[in-house]
Amino acid sequence: MSIVPLLSGYTHHAGSAGQASAVLLLAFLVTFACARAYTRLARLRGWQSAHIAGVHTHHLVFGVVIAFLAGSVEFALPPQNGTMRLLLASLFGCGAALTLDEFALAVHLQDVYWEQEGRKSVDAVVIAALLFLLLALHTSPLGRAANLPPATLILVELLNLVFALVAALKGKIFVAVFGVFIPALAAIGALRLAEPSSIWARDIYGTKSAKFKLAVKRYEAYDRVWQPRKERLWDIVGGKTGRPKKR
Repeated sequence: MSIVPLLSGYTHHAGSAGQASAVLLLAFLVTFACARAYTRLARLRGWQSAHIAGVHTHHLVFGVVIAFLAGSVEFALPPQNGTMRLLLASLFGCGAALTLDEFALAVHLQDVYWEQEGRKSVDAVVIAALLFLLLALHTSPLGRAANLPPATLILVELLNLVFALVAALKGKIFVAVFGVFIPALAAIGALRLAEPSSIWARDIYGTKSAKFKLAVKRYEAYDRVWQPRKERLWDIVGGKTGRPKKR
């Protein structure tokens, strides 16, 4: 069963796993778009959120349940090809989108959906969408390095994971995640100066060190130039922060 007959060679190159990844990505994007469209309308028009037995139920709850069920069925059944696998992939994509759309609520354990802290949800959705895209393109971790001899490959993977971990501790989450697929990216992220708000800057540099002060100075320039651009893009993707004032 081919879901992308217009993409020449895709089915032959990616196989059924690639098709499932493509369906997962599509379901993820459509569900996220629908969820954000609804919440933006609800904020504008003052609609109430879902309640079950008098308890305010966020849609991440439904997302966790859907993703859990889809994953459980996928593991429980024999290896699936065709329609069933695509159905499970779409359900997992829907559940992942609903869950990550309120990722910030799970992190902060409070309703920060429209607050500045809620931007973490948009970050998580963008990272997940790009990862799903890499899977749909049948991209392997480490890329061409995967053709190395087994012993060498293990060493390369371990070194690359160390770089990715250091990059994450330095506050470069996007670089760390995609560095798993692009080794040079992880290495660059690990070697560059940490963000001032990161664990690495606070605990390794120390807040009184010269490196910390340099990081603050460098990222002040970044915040002036690039942060406003990112905020405008995130406004388009997830809506502006803040809630309408009550009349």
